[in-house]
Amino acid sequence: MTTDSVSSDPRTAFAAFMQLEGETLTVSDDNGTQQSLLISQVNHSQLPNSRFESLSVVLQGDESLAFEQGVYYLEHASTGKQPLLCVPLGNGSYEVIFSREREPVATP
Repeated sequence: MTTDSVSSDPRTAFAAFMQLEGETLTVSDDNGTQQSLLISQVNHSQLPNSRFESLSVVLQGDESLAFEQGVYYLEHASTGKQPLLCVPLGNGSYEVIFSREREPVATP
């Protein structure tokens, strides 16, 4: 997998995906095969007293163009091009999960 013009900052992508529910992004593989998927759900979760938070992004596409679990490029104008693991949920739906360490909370 090449990394030409791939955004390298996961924090930027994390924040951007939180704002993209209802928008469309392009998914492509190393062979250049592309399809458009709708960002149908974005769910943020953060457990109390945990240093980590996660973001689940559910994508919806054409069931007849289904692809297998694997790493694909997800591209949107506000996130750049990100290589991410896509997991099929069935019926043309896929899930991508981001996890990151939370930003430290400033204390006065």
